[in-house]
Amino acid sequence: MTEAPENAAWRLGGELIRFAITGGLATLTHVACYLLLFPALLDTAAAANVVAFTLAVFVSYLGNAYWVFPQNEFRKSQLAKFCLAALTGLALNTLFAWYIVDFRGLSRYLSIALMVGVTPLVVFVLNKFFVFTSDSQKN
Repeated sequence: MTEAPENAAWRLGGELIRFAITGGLATLTHVACYLLLFPALLDTAAAANVVAFTLAVFVSYLGNAYWVFPQNEFRKSQLAKFCLAALTGLALNTLFAWYIVDFRGLSRYLSIALMVGVTPLVVFVLNKFFVFTSDSQKN
């Protein structure tokens, strides 16, 4: 039996809202950790960013695995796929910043608009159809 289109739309809308909230919490984690680590505990901003990004990815994984796309059990393969999706988002944001600001000399606000408008949608699709699929439950 297939799900009614109305129910599927509501479910997708709920997933998007929970995904946005989870992303907000991960972002707050990233920023807070970055501010706490640099310069108080780490000498370079880059090192603080790597640690903060890693912690934020962990927060994001927990939120997505247990709230946005609920899973019954932890799977290493799923975590690896999640990290790949997160790194894809990081790569997209870096590409937007480099191409728009550094290469083309355009406004950084344009790159931010793409980072906020495009990257989360790409990462959501990767999470929904690549990371947290029924196929990943077989691993």
